[in-house]
Amino acid sequence: MAVNIKHTQRVVILMATYNGEKYLTEQINSLISQSYDNWLLVIRDDGSVDNTLNIINDFVNQDPRISLLTDSLGNSGSPLANFSHLLLHAKQNFTDQYYMFCDQDDVWFENKIERMVFTAEKEPQKELQSPLLIHCDLVVVDENLNLISSSFMQYQQIKHHNKKPLKHLITQNFVTGCATLFNRKLLELAAPVNSFAVMHDWWLALLASSSGKVLFIKQPLIKYRQHSSNQVGALGFWHQLNPFSSQFKNLLLNAKLNLINSFEQSKALLNSINQQKNYKITSDQKLLLHSYSTLKQQNRFNRLIICYRLGIFKSTIIYNILFFSLLLVLKKEPHKNE
Repeated sequence: MAVNIKHTQRVVILMATYNGEKYLTEQINSLISQSYDNWLLVIRDDGSVDNTLNIINDFVNQDPRISLLTDSLGNSGSPLANFSHLLLHAKQNFTDQYYMFCDQDDVWFENKIERMVFTAEKEPQKELQSPLLIHCDLVVVDENLNLISSSFMQYQQIKHHNKKPLKHLITQNFVTGCATLFNRKLLELAAPVNSFAVMHDWWLALLASSSGKVLFIKQPLIKYRQHSSNQVGALGFWHQLNPFSSQFKNLLLNAKLNLINSFEQSKALLNSINQQKNYKITSDQKLLLHSYSTLKQQNRFNRLIICYRLGIFKSTIIYNILFFSLLLVLKKEPHKNE
């Protein structure tokens, strides 16, 4: 889809790097080739020991829109913490309306920024005064950019939920960080990322769905590269379910850990809401977060009843079978004093 908009709004792009020398040049070049040229790229490196910093500094010297964040925070040790530092830096140092995440190893379609800003700018000005997150689909490619799947959402058997997305997002993230654009209002809520957040993109999606809006662009706008060094990869849905696959056991273990972490994440979100006077959220959403975050204190069958009554489901039948099976086998915890 071709769009034609004025490039009046600067977009701040937040890139986290760590030993990314192999693909970093190709990614940054895809930013330089964007049809939308009013952007600022802020990079935070997490202690790379390869040629990453030299590559970044070469680009910094060539393009005034690119900068390397030097801080005294030391190595954060994870993409989540690295992006959290970037979010806090952006919150403290910029006042721009729009922000984007960028991984070090993907390739952006040349109209990615323009298409996402166009989608945001179509929203009424009143809507832009609330937290807004826009995400798009991705093309899944191998390390040489050969096509694996034309749709990441289909590849993972996940889908965007327009209607009451919070009740789906509390248990399953369908937003990919490198495929997002978010506004200043959401940045102000998100930074710093809560220590109980599972991932930075999931945290922002929860904040936007509970207090603002989450929009989806069906068109893929990024080549999502899969390789052996990926921190968070995109294994195919059916490949993970193959009981003879080495990934099947990991799927079960990760699903259990992810479920438990999602309880803590929802509790952290509810606490964050209660601590901020200007946080717009309905009483039904508060009930949803409280009910979900305390599922471990319920008996096994009450968990199923609560989820059914509140409409807490995942994207597919298979995901739901695994979800409800885990709810049945998790041991009950005693109620805690809030």
